[in-house]
Amino acid sequence: QGTLSSWLPGMTPRRLPIGLGRLVPRASDIVAEIHYVTTGKPEHDRSKIGLHFATRSATQMVSEIQVGNKAISIPGGKQRHHERASYTLPVHTTLLDVVPHMHTLGREMKVWTKTPGGTTKPLLWINDWDFNWQGQYSFAKPVRLPKGTQIIVDAWFDNSADNPLNPNSPPVTVGWGDNSTDEMLLCHFQCTCKTLDQLKELIKHQEEYIADAGALRRAMDIEKRRRSAN
Repeated sequence: QGTLSSWLPGMTPRRLPIGLGRLVPRASDIVAEIHYVTTGKPEHDRSKIGLHFATRSATQMVSEIQVGNKAISIPGGKQRHHERASYTLPVHTTLLDVVPHMHTLGREMKVWTKTPGGTTKPLLWINDWDFNWQGQYSFAKPVRLPKGTQIIVDAWFDNSADNPLNPNSPPVTVGWGDNSTDEMLLCHFQCTCKTLDQLKELIKHQEEYIADAGALRRAMDIEKRRRSAN
């Protein structure tokens, strides 16, 4: 129903600026989804969750949007394969940070924006992606974007035998999935809007965007199984 935060290897939590906060409705359940990798021996879970409560003077609510592409397909043996994700903002939006995410085939990512007038602005460039050292990148100044702005995420993947982190030998075509042996193309942004009505419109629009991406992924999986059966 809503997200508070994600943690990825190497990430350091950061507090929101004074006056801003994430909403947790009364009587909500706080759920932690944790992904594990087997090691072949018993392990102890030492996970902890820390919440910092906003001050009573906080007046502006922060939400989260994600820009992703669940239709990615990275051919086996391809050393520099490009995929793109994009999202068009339905309202004026202020971005506070960006959290990029790929798995072990990821090599490079560029995040940028394009306004309705055609003006472009770079937000993030990682030219040597490291799955074990991911980060939450806070902007020195909040990035204010007008309605209709496109957020664009370009990613390059190395699915060749020369990639020492490639989980498959020989390489095989890899698509979207939760396992580390699958891949992802995803960026999260903490954001806010000038009015609560605008923020609510953004949240609703995001729900539709994520639902459409999920429906596309399910349709692709069904088609893949149908072809395999034939």
